[in-house]
Amino acid sequence: MSACTAAPLLTIPSTVPSPSRHSRVEPALTAAALAARLRNRLDELDAERGRIAEALRVLEPAPGRRRRQARPTLLEALRTSPGARRSMLALVCGLPMTSVSAELDTLAEARIVERDGLGWRLREAGTGG
Repeated sequence: MSACTAAPLLTIPSTVPSPSRHSRVEPALTAAALAARLRNRLDELDAERGRIAEALRVLEPAPGRRRRQARPTLLEALRTSPGARRSMLALVCGLPMTSVSAELDTLAEARIVERDGLGWRLREAGTGG
């Protein structure tokens, strides 16, 4: 027995699987055919992009709309929880903290709400000037 006997580097199977009847072998594409396929794919992607953009438009209301929706939600939260802080109002109302802060500031300028310690409350009717 020789000391130089080594295992083969590459083992080739004795049988090569034949393509199944379900596999698709496409002929070589011409440049024009490939360009046509790519244009069709771009059209499909554009259509999908439009559907995704529409879904996002529905799910993410415009900032102005969100702010208008914030007012009644905040006022109701302050009716039920006077003295609530901005962070708690944002959590309870499901609104971004920036929206809550901006709306509370606007409501305070309109003398509808006022500070209550570290929180906020509705102003009592006839209070203030």
